Amino acid sequence: MREDFFSYNQETEQKEDLDFNQLVKCPHCKKPIPQDAISCYYCGSQVDFNKKPKWVYLVVFLVTIILLSYLIFF
Repeated sequence: MREDFFSYNQETEQKEDLDFNQLVKCPHCKKPIPQDAISCYYCGSQVDFNKKPKWVYLVVFLVTIILLSYLIFF
């Protein structure tokens, strides 16, 4: 490959604009991080904002059991 193939004088990095309206609190350390972050910049813990809390699954399970028992016994 020729040396003049790449122009090293050009700026190759673009400035990343951080939109402060899109920040959310980390569920672990409560510091602001971008909402599309995979892990927290501050505490390093994994974050998943699309994950439902465990109590939602428990409520759905209990309601299903109650409905099934109602249908079976009545």
